[in-house]
Amino acid sequence: MDSNIVTLSVINYINDYDYYDSLTDLNSDTNSKSFTKLSEIRERNKRHITELFPNVKFRDSKNQLLAVGSFKHAVKAKIETLSKKEIEDYLETFKKDAKKIARLYRKIRK
Repeated sequence: MDSNIVTLSVINYINDYDYYDSLTDLNSDTNSKSFTKLSEIRERNKRHITELFPNVKFRDSKNQLLAVGSFKHAVKAKIETLSKKEIEDYLETFKKDAKKIARLYRKIRK
């Protein structure tokens, strides 16, 4: 697997997740069932990211996603240490996280 392509895919999933997370946050009622679901999805995604990238800083002090250039080399370096199976598993995990938050956003907007 080409580590550049895998790095781009991982970063895209993280970026997609972050985008839908911010939209969902703006549109969810803090006392609703959807907010509980949002909290669960956030916790799961945070766990997945810290599991794979424990020493990579993705967010600033305001919890905003940093510019890709500030973490892409660290992501690529970590990906280069993984087996093909591990890469496939993590790609699938990040893809699922992004899809779950997008689905929740669409549900909230209805």
